[in-house]
Amino acid sequence: MAAKGTTDFIEGRLGGVLYDTTKLGRLEGYLGRRGVTLQVGDEFLPLGKAGGFDAVNGRLALKSNPTEYEVWHELNHYIQYRKLGPEAYSAQGRIAKEQYVFDALENSPKRWGALTPEQRTHAVDYIYAVGGIR
Repeated sequence: MAAKGTTDFIEGRLGGVLYDTTKLGRLEGYLGRRGVTLQVGDEFLPLGKAGGFDAVNGRLALKSNPTEYEVWHELNHYIQYRKLGPEAYSAQGRIAKEQYVFDALENSPKRWGALTPEQRTHAVDYIYAVGGIR
């Protein structure tokens, strides 16, 4: 388990397309080559959480049988981390991190269009709940 305050979590499960297991294996290799451990399994997350990215400890955790939405959400946290670097990423508040993820999903017609209506609603509600929306 990550130290308190170091992990950005996504909550709940909203259905949708499961992430392809072959792609999950490739993602594990991609992240591993960059020093990030991919953990897949309910035991890696607190109850009620579907995924989390821990930049401090280099871990990206997903529930068992993750959906595309869950993977894309957490992967975008990692992508922002890679772009900014550890110090700048860690200096950001939660709103900026979640806004980046929301914008990345919403600005990708392929990914946004692949989400279920429930997932899109969750994404919008979530970004408002954390205080973002540009």
